[in-house]
Amino acid sequence: MKRSLLILAVDHDIHADAVHDLVQQQGYQSYRLDPEVPWTPSEEFDPDAEWAPFGSMAWSLSRDSHFSSLQWRDQNIDLTKVGAVFCRNFQFAKVHDDEPVEKHLKYAEMRAGLYGLFSTLSHCFWMNDPALEENLDNKMVQSVDALHAGLKIPKTLVTNDESRARKFIESCDGRAIIKQLSAIGLIDENSGQAEALGFFTSSVTKEAMEHLDEVKHAPCLFQEDILKKADVRATVVGDRIFAHAIDSQSREASKTDFRREIDLPISNFEFPDETGSKLIKLLKQWGIIFSACDFVLTPNNELIFLEANVAGNWLWLENGNCHPILDEVVRLLSCKLR
Repeated sequence: MKRSLLILAVDHDIHADAVHDLVQQQGYQSYRLDPEVPWTPSEEFDPDAEWAPFGSMAWSLSRDSHFSSLQWRDQNIDLTKVGAVFCRNFQFAKVHDDEPVEKHLKYAEMRAGLYGLFSTLSHCFWMNDPALEENLDNKMVQSVDALHAGLKIPKTLVTNDESRARKFIESCDGRAIIKQLSAIGLIDENSGQAEALGFFTSSVTKEAMEHLDEVKHAPCLFQEDILKKADVRATVVGDRIFAHAIDSQSREASKTDFRREIDLPISNFEFPDETGSKLIKLLKQWGIIFSACDFVLTPNNELIFLEANVAGNWLWLENGNCHPILDEVVRLLSCKLR
């Protein structure tokens, strides 16, 4: 009996769209939903509107039987027939703090219902398990584990103590960077236009040193500024690594953080077997199936591990009809639907 794929992702996620379409092309049923949208009827929505959310869940358990289903817009999902879950988003609908207590209770029950439904799918193949992802969503945890796995990492300090920060920067001969410690992305809607807030990795300049006392307000992540030949993105899918070299050093703006430029030259990169074995061992230790891992390639061709993006994007690395990462993601998921 063929089983179905359940995709949890925000509505406008092209990676989820690509997986959904390719799985269906291969003859398997795929369902797609965004757990973060409000999904029960509300006076705030016109029930006749095409975009109005609608969901209905049913779950029962007795000594002799088990039933679990979810209706999501026009999809009727028998959760007992799900074989794999492709999880890109495991956030749930939220309510503003100033809303009435009744609405807070409603949203808490909505969250508990969906969370419970999805958690009963623990016997299925997950790419990735969100509980494991949450534990790893921290650069300090990743650095410790990477070092123990034998990967090379940059010298790092996390502190909100000015004197410690100053000594660390001096120990790097003045070549240090500061990067965001958390993975949070904030949206400012008060400016009249939605704007994503956060910050790029930046060099600690002389001007920044004059304001170093401001670290007291929140912990900051400092690292030695390693000379780069290129940045390397190693996308791990199961036991396979798809590596690409990003020519971040060809432009001034992207030398410290390649995300500042969106059209940098990219080429296939032959990832060393020894480092690859250590990386795969690390992800297996974490229980993670998919991850987009960032490395620095030094002028001496050493690879320095920076971080693992366990819900990272990959389509920007592929073009035209050649999409080996997508193919491998779908292959692994489809194996669990037969």
